[in-house]
Formats: sequence, structure tokens, C-alpha cells
Amino acid sequence: AAASIVLCAYAAGSCLSGVLFGALTLQTPLRRLLLLGGIATAVTTLPLLLVGTIGALAATVFVAGAFFAPTMIVAMSLTEQQVPPRQLTEGMTWLLAALNVGVALGAAISGYGVDAHGPRAGYLVALCAGG
Repeated sequence: AAASIVLCAYAAGSCLSGVLFGALTLQTPLRRLLLLGGIATAVTTLPLLLVGTIGALAATVFVAGAFFAPTMIVAMSLTEQQVPPRQLTEGMTWLLAALNVGVALGAAISGYGVDAHGPRAGYLVALCAGG
């Protein structure tokens, strides 16, 4: 039952940051924003190794989630810029398919790690994926 609280915290962080990021008018190049988003994603996975309670986990994933939506917005914007207009749907589909494959693989590997070695093993998978 606590998993739904943690997932909700991640979604809330992502939603809030997506709305705020969408309201900004930034002059920073998209490639730099993508790099910064990737670094922030990796860094925000580090505290997962230190959490010991559901509340701490929810707070940690709220912060981690805050970097997901802006990074996806930037990735979609870069795809829109780089892909020829006649192939834009295909380009977006490849991006989302890669995301879904990564999430599925991460969930499977994390689940195995948690079952075999405990929660910290699952967090380690997130840390490696973030890196």
C-alpha cells in the first residue's frame, strides 16, 4: 500500500516541475538543458541509498521526480528540432518507446535485486541507471 504513496510523490514532483518549467522562457540551449537534466537525474538518485522510512523515500522521489518532466520536455523539444517534420511522429515514438523499455528493464532488474538482496539493491539499480 505504501508503494502508491511513493509513486504519487514521484508523479507530483514531476507534474509540479513540468508546469513550472513549461511556464518559463529560457534562453539556455536545449542540449545544455538536456545535459543538466541528466546530471540532476543522476544526482537525485544518490539519496535513495540513504532512506530508511517510507516518508523519507516519498520525499526523496518527489525531488527526483521534479527532474523528470523538464528533462522529457527538453528531450521532446530536441526531437522536434532534429527530426524532419514528415517523421516527427516516428521520432517521438522512438523516444517514448526507449523510455518505456528503460522503465520496464529497470523495474524488472530492480525487482529481482530487491527480492534477492533487499531494498538497497533496487536503489542501486536506479543509481546506475541515473548515472
